[in-house]
Order: sequence, then structure tokens, then C-alpha cells
Amino acid sequence: RQIPIKRTFVHYEGISDSSTLKRRSASAPSIMVSQWFQRSEKAAAHQRGQCRPCAYFFYKEDGCRQAAACKFCHICPQGEIKRRKRKKRELKKTYKAQAVGAMDVNVENR
Repeated sequence: RQIPIKRTFVHYEGISDSSTLKRRSASAPSIMVSQWFQRSEKAAAHQRGQCRPCAYFFYKEDGCRQAAACKFCHICPQGEIKRRKRKKRELKKTYKAQAVGAMDVNVENR
């Protein structure tokens, strides 16, 4: 006997759900209803902005071979590495300009 499937849910004939109160979480797995959903440490670091993007994940033909064992972030968007390098370069320029400005002030005060 084949079980009919409607809209990706298994459909059972003759079972009435009208007697039970339907809730929004009625279709959620019990583990998600009974416990707080726990994210991985990598996902939490990504959300805080403290992750390090994986270059292999996007830029190598076969992707990252480490998969779940990789210590780098696979959640970041593709251009994140270049964006962070650009931001770091701009910060270095800013710090250098501030240092030169501070040196000029010290020379003028002598």
C-alpha cells in the first residue's frame, strides 16, 4: 500500500485533527519545541562578526574539503574576504595618517 503525500506532508485518511487544538508549533520536531534551539559556535561567531571567512569554500573549484571540520566560516557571503581586506587597508591608512599628524604636532611643539 502506498501512502499518499499532499503538499510534502504525509496524508492519512480517516484521522481527524478537529478534536485537538492546533498550534503553530504542532509540526515542529519535538526537540525544537522542548529545548531552546542551539546554534553552533561558528554560527554565533559569525553573527557577532568575529568569524574568519573560508577562502576555499567560495574560490576553489571543489569547495572546502574540510567541510564541518573547517575552522573558518562558511556562512559569510562570497565577497566578505575582499571587503574585510579593503576595510583593514583603509584602517591602516587612517592610523598612519593619524600617526604622521601626531608626529607633526610633536615637532611643532619643540
